[in-house]
Amino acid sequence: MSETASGTGGNNKLFSYALIIGLAGVAIGLFGVWNDFSEGSSRNLFSWIIGLAFWMSVAIGMLFMILLFHIFKATWPIVIRRQLEHCMTAFPVLALLFLPLIFIANSDEDMPQVHSHPSSEIRNDIPTGKDGSHGATADAGVKGDAHHLDDGHGPITKKRGLLWKWLALDGEPHHDVLLEKKEAYLNRDMFTLRFVIYFMVFCGLGLFFRHASFSQDKDGDAKWTHISIKMACVGIIAMALSTTFAAIDWFKAIEHHWFSTMYGVWYFAASMRAALAMTVIICFFLATRGNLKGLHNQAHRYDLGVLMFAFTIFWAYISLSQFFLIYNADIPEETFWYNIRQFDPYNPDVKNSWYPIGMCLIFCNFLFPFFYLLFYRSKIVAKRALFIACWILFWQLADIYYNVLPGIDPNTVAVEGAFDYTVRQFSFTSFDFASLVGIGGLCAAAFFWSRGRSEPIPICDPRILECINHHE
Repeated sequence: MSETASGTGGNNKLFSYALIIGLAGVAIGLFGVWNDFSEGSSRNLFSWIIGLAFWMSVAIGMLFMILLFHIFKATWPIVIRRQLEHCMTAFPVLALLFLPLIFIANSDEDMPQVHSHPSSEIRNDIPTGKDGSHGATADAGVKGDAHHLDDGHGPITKKRGLLWKWLALDGEPHHDVLLEKKEAYLNRDMFTLRFVIYFMVFCGLGLFFRHASFSQDKDGDAKWTHISIKMACVGIIAMALSTTFAAIDWFKAIEHHWFSTMYGVWYFAASMRAALAMTVIICFFLATRGNLKGLHNQAHRYDLGVLMFAFTIFWAYISLSQFFLIYNADIPEETFWYNIRQFDPYNPDVKNSWYPIGMCLIFCNFLFPFFYLLFYRSKIVAKRALFIACWILFWQLADIYYNVLPGIDPNTVAVEGAFDYTVRQFSFTSFDFASLVGIGGLCAAAFFWSRGRSEPIPICDPRILECINHHE
């Protein structure tokens, strides 16, 4: 393979830059995780899981795209598919980066007896609870009668519950009725086992399709195309189940009292949007400055734009359906999830910091891309497509924040009145930035590493000429 054809020199330089940036960001992010775990705080743990949720959504969406391209025997995206195959090397990286959270989930360390959350804002004008639980003792999980709160809403007593509060009650006597009904699913052993299964599916499928495509470059055998189609038909089922349950385990179960039957589909829709947007960005730079010049054409941009438009509508449909069903049923175990994203816990007549973000998701994450992508030229003009792809990725991150970060904060002084607990408000910290850049940098390094080990396109795919000559 020639250096010109493969772009090895440029890839090596980009790989080095991405690796350095990634390692620096990950080091800072993990320092924040370790520091918060030591002190019994949780905000930096959320920084880490938000970074993982965002980049996992991109990788999962790309793997779904590969599966769908094979299932439908699509010819137009074969050149694009090669770039997605390079991204599959990010899954082992993401699995390794997830391990610190699995370690915390299996920790048996107790919370500090007296803990004051560094980001807490204690309101002096708020009266203390009837049981005297407000104050430093409440942060340590101690009520006025010296008993721990164990209903799933109160302070936690084990560090393993810093991120997923239900883990603090796992294996301990408690009075959380909803958790008792879910304990066959929500327990540490099954949680850890499912983590292994999910990444076996993600890594196994992703690396298989990459291997099959690269092998066809070497021997030119059409059998790899047929094998990939058959594997995709089976893999789409495994991916659907793994993505759904992973979203429930890692993100939905942060508030384990909540019920939603559509959460897994929401994460799938968000992942497809993020993956399509990232694909547009990758192909733009490779077509203008890399070795996809003349290979990635206007028709490819149009089809990617149409898919971005379609999944913009699908994301809105799923998000609205979830809200409408919960609003219509009006069940407290469901409605509280939206309440903490709308009302100030000190005064339910006042909106909290999440309300404007929720409104922005309606107008900026749906309505603006919807009307923008209605226009033909917005899909075919490279810079216009690049703009909307970056826009979608930005608001995808906001959507991740909206779904992951708000919650009943066990490490702050509770509020008597509106909710009888405090809500984790919106904030963007330096550890958020470090985690996002660090995890993204290592994923980019994996991408550039893979690009240096293959041809820029699947040169021996039996349908490659149809793809190159694809037109509207």
